[in-house]
Amino acid sequence: MSESKLHFGAKSSNGGPLGELLQWSDLIAVLFLLGHNLYISSEKATLKKHVERFIDSPCPTDLDKIDLIITDIIGLQSFKQHKAYLLENRCRIRLVDSFGTHVEFNYKSYFNSHRQELRNEETGKSRNPWGGHGLRLLQYWTFYPHTADNSFLGFVVDTSNAKPLFERRSRNALLIYGKEQYMWKGSEKIISVLKQFTEIHATVSDATVNSTMFTDIINHGFLDAVSVNSLLKSVKIFFGLGFPFEEFTPSGMLLRVNLLISRQNICRESENNWPPKEALQSCELACSQEDLVCEPTFFPLINTYELLVKFVFNSFI
Repeated sequence: MSESKLHFGAKSSNGGPLGELLQWSDLIAVLFLLGHNLYISSEKATLKKHVERFIDSPCPTDLDKIDLIITDIIGLQSFKQHKAYLLENRCRIRLVDSFGTHVEFNYKSYFNSHRQELRNEETGKSRNPWGGHGLRLLQYWTFYPHTADNSFLGFVVDTSNAKPLFERRSRNALLIYGKEQYMWKGSEKIISVLKQFTEIHATVSDATVNSTMFTDIINHGFLDAVSVNSLLKSVKIFFGLGFPFEEFTPSGMLLRVNLLISRQNICRESENNWPPKEALQSCELACSQEDLVCEPTFFPLINTYELLVKFVFNSFI
């Protein structure tokens, strides 16, 4: 795999893997500003050239000494073609990974013995390139602080002075986060409900005119960061489709909008749901009194048309 095949750079202008690109650009910029000597490769050919240079230097000078090898899962696969080099430098590897990993998924013997259980769900194949690498968990540099087992690298957060596209008071508006059309698949039902209560905005880069999904939706197309912040300052509600993962933390998003709805796959119908429906208002009051964001305990209950209207839209719109 290489940049010439993946086209990460080209996709950055029309809704590509912006999280990964953001993390890599931040990391490269910081290391450069700190004065480190960097060898950057996005192709196997240049990677091989760099690797061979250090292999041929058994007694390296300070200039030829390598301190860290920073790569991702795809890059690690390329390093495995140089097994001797990988074994000698395994401790120097730092794996840039959005979500990191847990010990079971990383531990090679466990991963291999549970290969079928941990298979790649997207392809259905038992081979899963994301696990079983046997690194120390702190060698994973993550985009989000999901687990203390990994190292939280994070990303740069800027303060936007962007002006709203329109005043919130003039209209009730909602932004759905899903930058490519395929991400909206399976969300037709909830979107039809949303359309009944609010004006819907979107930032889909490849939306087709003849798609009924985008009927009565104001699609702005692909937007840069400044324009996205302008749009967020204009809408009251931000609605996540579950994938892709939202680029802001929940607390960061609530600084920009009044309400954050994130689709969760934990909704279930049961007569024994806890807490009971009558406690919904008390939870809302308790959270607001303490200036807290309510935990997603009530998602299974709110995931109905009637309660969505009663406790969400009637309160915020």
